[in-house]
Amino acid sequence: MGNQCTKPNSHSPPRPEISSNCEVSPDLSSYQSACEEDPELQRFDSLLQSRASLALNSIPLNMLDYRSLSLDSLREVTSCFLDMNQGVVSFILESKKDIWKDPDIFDLVKDYLDSSIHIMNFCTSLDDCLERAHNSQSIILVALTKFENERNEGDSKVLFLETLEQLKSFQAAGDPFTAKFFSSFHSVYLQQEALLSKLKSKKSKLDKKLSRVKTWKRVSNIIFATVFVSAIICSIVAAAVTAPPIVTALAAAASVPLGTVGKWINSMWKKYEDELKREREVLTSMQAGSFVVIQDLEHIRVLADKLQIIFEGLLSSSDFAISGSDVVTSAMEEVKKNVNGFSETIDVLSQHAKKCNQDIRMARAVILRKIVSQASSSNQGSGMFFD
Repeated sequence: MGNQCTKPNSHSPPRPEISSNCEVSPDLSSYQSACEEDPELQRFDSLLQSRASLALNSIPLNMLDYRSLSLDSLREVTSCFLDMNQGVVSFILESKKDIWKDPDIFDLVKDYLDSSIHIMNFCTSLDDCLERAHNSQSIILVALTKFENERNEGDSKVLFLETLEQLKSFQAAGDPFTAKFFSSFHSVYLQQEALLSKLKSKKSKLDKKLSRVKTWKRVSNIIFATVFVSAIICSIVAAAVTAPPIVTALAAAASVPLGTVGKWINSMWKKYEDELKREREVLTSMQAGSFVVIQDLEHIRVLADKLQIIFEGLLSSSDFAISGSDVVTSAMEEVKKNVNGFSETIDVLSQHAKKCNQDIRMARAVILRKIVSQASSSNQGSGMFFD
């Protein structure tokens, strides 16, 4: 942490100093590297060195003569501990409290899977509507065929009985898209929009957490450095006021955690960062899946509205044809103009219905695979979904 190791003077005992060039543990070297990369950590380290030096300078050079260790010196050392601890607390308080594990992720996944079931049920109801539309299409095509046959008979008093019979069957079949269908559509559409909004919000919060990992690593390094310096000062004070056997015991006790705390901190933050990334990956997949489904639903809505408009036109023409045999010809000409659009729209809508069903099933399968993968990679039962 900045100072060179000093050479002992022949006239006075050496004063221990905090050094970056002495042999130090890999964990302290990691802290020193972090200081070089982080300006804020550098400022804290400078303050820490200053306070530590103040405490060390308050200890008489003749450390083995405990009678020369005044109460003022002990008070200065105690004050240094308090300053260092308060510095750590203040730094942590400046950083917003973070949640180590987020239970909301499981709820979002559950909502997503429940919502996918609703979408698949909607696709089933859409298939039923399309089946009725195909039935209506077949009836109107038969009506056109009957109309051409009856018109070609050459009877000037033809009544188009078979044509009118088919038109009545067309009317009896009713609108393929009922009010219940559109109510179901609006329900799943709003549900998907709400879910997508939640996913976006959660992903934004997760991105902020990932960006704060650097800050929390800095906090960890500060705590590590404070513990390290405190251990050194404790050893020096103990050397000044206690017998050598006690000094040895204190030094051993102080050195044990220093060799593992850095590794534990690094492992802890690596695990946390990896978990955040896994959660973000799941959220991203759900967000992408929801977006695709919303686009599919929007296309379905446009096509269903178009199909309903064409159907109402055909229905109106049928009503007109049934009103009198003298207007059947003109009415059937209108039917002929619209029937191709009716058939084409049914075909396109059928394709979009299949696509929507495939997209939601594929997205659902992706999420389920990720859940299994997360559970397998989270230390045999300590993962984010099954804690």
